[in-house]
Amino acid sequence: MDLYDSGVMEARVQFVKSRIQPIIEDTNKEIKHLELSIAILNVKMKLKSRIQPVIEDVDNEIKHLELLIAIMNGKMKVLTAHRKVF
Repeated sequence: MDLYDSGVMEARVQFVKSRIQPIIEDTNKEIKHLELSIAILNVKMKLKSRIQPVIEDVDNEIKHLELLIAIMNGKMKVLTAHRKVF
């Protein structure tokens, strides 16, 4: 291979590198974006697993309070009906 051939070959290599480099950079950006998305999802899953028992406790307390309100409403109706009778 003479000097001309090696110069042509080097020019071709540089051309290919210049075409591939933006693709590599875009791919690296996408990979970093996906890694960040995965990290965010992992945090969300951890938070959800920690918050879920609290949500269940709050739901149970709300149901308990709703039951107490229903009982109090029933007692109020009975008292009101009782007063109307007497």
